[in-house]
Parts: sequence; structure tokens; C-alpha cells
Amino acid sequence: MSLQELLDFGSIPVFKANVDTCIVLAENTVSAREAFLAATFRNKADIPRLSEAFQERAFSMHTCDLSPDRWALTSTKVLRLLEKLQHTGTPLGEYVEGRFYHGVKTGCNDAFIIDDSMHQQLITEDIRSSELMKPVLRGKDLCKWKTEPTDKYLIAIASSANLEWPWSDAANDSEAEDIFAQTYPAIYEHLNGYQERLRARDDQGKFYWELRSCTYYAEFGEPKIIYPQTAKSLYACYDITNTFCLQTTYFFPTTDLSLLAILGSTLFDWYVRHKLQSLNDPWAGGRLQFKKADMQDAPIANGTSEQKAALSQLVERILVDPEGDKVNILEQEIDEQVYQLYGLTCEEIALIRQTYEEAGMQR
Repeated sequence: MSLQELLDFGSIPVFKANVDTCIVLAENTVSAREAFLAATFRNKADIPRLSEAFQERAFSMHTCDLSPDRWALTSTKVLRLLEKLQHTGTPLGEYVEGRFYHGVKTGCNDAFIIDDSMHQQLITEDIRSSELMKPVLRGKDLCKWKTEPTDKYLIAIASSANLEWPWSDAANDSEAEDIFAQTYPAIYEHLNGYQERLRARDDQGKFYWELRSCTYYAEFGEPKIIYPQTAKSLYACYDITNTFCLQTTYFFPTTDLSLLAILGSTLFDWYVRHKLQSLNDPWAGGRLQFKKADMQDAPIANGTSEQKAALSQLVERILVDPEGDKVNILEQEIDEQVYQLYGLTCEEIALIRQTYEEAGMQR
């Protein structure tokens, strides 16, 4: 089969159904012709004038540039820059030395996630309840550089396979439950109300009131970068408050604020919009999926100690007041330093800016 033309309409409602539409024109022949014309459309006003719009927007691609995993429909210049970035520095997973974790999966949020009112009630009923309740963040609580105020708490009872509890060595389940009820009576009464659902979980600890087995619970208490699994942009932020986070997030323990600078830069945003899977067009309001399997391969430039320190200082100034008037200026300084860190030319920087301009996006 020989590709001739490819028209990608993204999220434009070409048909009545809410689907992403792509039209492929191909010949059922073996041809030496490797190049074909492709065009992406983000404005429904182009539909009535499709032939003319295609002539305006079409660019040449080669079949060898189409990945077997997913197709990135873009110009050769963009593909070459993406290739250059991919071979710069160290993959993120290696950069954080494998300490790249998923948030907590409770299997029953109704039982383990409580609001501030219930948090206070459980403490009032039994002061020891505070030992088991930790502030928690969900993906929707994360913004760029900061978190939204949240009144949610996680009842964090790690599996006996990972942590020693008073009931860990009980002779049987009944004895263990009695010890749990005596040790944390208020928490026991709360979770006991969900007992049937908790026992039905596939991902529980040794006992029904415990969370699934997990070897990295201690890492939640370290300084860490957290980001949401699905969002319109990579809303990475920094946490030093021992906060837990849920399965709609990922995190890596680190004090390296230069890494947060890179993740929050325009260059990194541009890279992931081309490389990651998305729900609808990521250049037209669609949401990106920042799954570990893809993110761990994202390139992180290996800067000098001086370069890292300079980036870290800019992030520190932002974190003092993430909504301050100077944040935009500080972000521009981060962008310029990250461009230098990755060795981009003036033409490559202009290409990145042009992509945002054509999409009608501001960075």
C-alpha cells in the first residue's frame, strides 16, 4: 500500500458522532514513492473549503517517519528536532534512578478518602486516629507549580506485608480484627461500615482494612515532584508536606528543583504534545496522558552544577508565590535556560514558538 494523502481533523466535529476523524487516501500498489502529503485541521471553518485548506496546510512526510506505535503528523523539521531531543541527556526514569511511582490505589475511595469534617470527627472520637490519616492529593488538585487547596485525607494503613502493626502477628483474622478495633476504635468503626466492599477488593492488604501491598509508602514522606496522570498540560508541582497522592498522579522523590524547571518549561511541553498519547487534540484543548511507560523515556538534559543551580533558583522564586506577578517573567527565564541546556539553535526555538502560534496557544 502506498500513502498518498492524510487528513487529520482531530476533535473537529466532521460527523455528528463525537469522534476524532482521520481520512487516509492510499493506493493498493507497491510504489517507490515514500513521500505523501499530510495536513492537520483545528478549525471547523476549514471543512466547507477543504480542498483549498488542504493546499494551504499540507506538508510533505515520508512513510519512514511514521512510528509503528503512533503516528506524529508533522513536518520533517519538527521530526528532526524531536529526534535530537530524544538523544539528549538521560531518560527521566534513569534520571530519577528508578524512583518513579504511581499514587496510592485504594480500591475503595469511599472508605479510605475522607473530608476534613470526618477527619476531625475521627480525631475527636479517638486521638490516635490522627496517626493513620494523611493529607492527600488527587490529579485534579494539581496545578503548575502549586496545588489547589484540598480538605481530603487518606486513611493510610499500609499492608502488614510492608509495615509492622499491633495485629500483624495475630493467630487468626478474628484476633487481628479485635486488636485493630481496640487500637484504633474510631477508624475501625468507620472502615467496618465498608467491610463488604473492602473484602471484595482484589488489591487489599493482608486484612480487609489495609491498603494493598506497596514497597514505597515511606517515599510519600520525602520531598517530591508530583504530576497528574491526565491533564491539558504537565501540571508538575513540588511537595514538602509529607502529603500522599492518589492513583491519578505520579511522583518521584527528589530535591532537584532544576528537574521541576525542565518539566515546567515550554520545551518539555512542546515535546510531550508531540510524543504522548492524548484524549482529543492536545493542541486544541485535548488532554495528555502522562503515563509512566511513556514519561520514563522523556529526555532530561544533563546540565552542569551551575546550570542546575540557576534553574533551581528560578523555581525557588516561583514557589514563594506561584500566583505572583513575576511568575511569567521567571518562566521566560527558565525557558531560555532550558533551550540552552538542550543546545537548541535560534531556528529550532523559532520552530517551537511557531507551533504554539499556529495552534493559537500562549506559552
